[in-house]
Amino acid sequence: MGTFHTTPPTLTDGQAVSQQFDAQGNTRINPTGSSGSFTAQTGSGSPGAQVTITVPAGKKWNIKSIMFQLATDANAANRTAFLQYQNAAGAAIGQAVSGVVQTAALTYTYVFAPGIPTFTILGPGNTVDIAINEGFLGPGMKIAISALNLQAGDVFNGVLLNVVEYPN
Repeated sequence: MGTFHTTPPTLTDGQAVSQQFDAQGNTRINPTGSSGSFTAQTGSGSPGAQVTITVPAGKKWNIKSIMFQLATDANAANRTAFLQYQNAAGAAIGQAVSGVVQTAALTYTYVFAPGIPTFTILGPGNTVDIAINEGFLGPGMKIAISALNLQAGDVFNGVLLNVVEYPN
């Protein structure tokens, strides 16, 4: 049988209990076994370098959204931001590319998420939305945030990766 809860279960309860009863006595079943935990990874990059985030050992991630800012230096160049999914060895297995070109001395905010429309024009507040497929990355796999034609003074700031993390 399950566990009776008069309040919604915590993530810990949900991870440990695959079947439970709610306050009305209805059976609630988690069809995927243990449930995941929503987690956010944050950070910033170094000038002229991509940002790489690695899935921890023993975990898998369901990507919900990735947001970051690209602040470009004064060098005249056209940059195109992109995400690249990599296997544990660092080989590319997929990518999502912005349809917007970013020029010198500007800061744009990029949002990659499932279910949002992709815009090929700059949105309000210098934002760019890019649709991605929802999927899983396994232990040791990576997400690389970069830009085509990245310059030495360009930097990725405010990196926010929202995932549901599951035991592998």
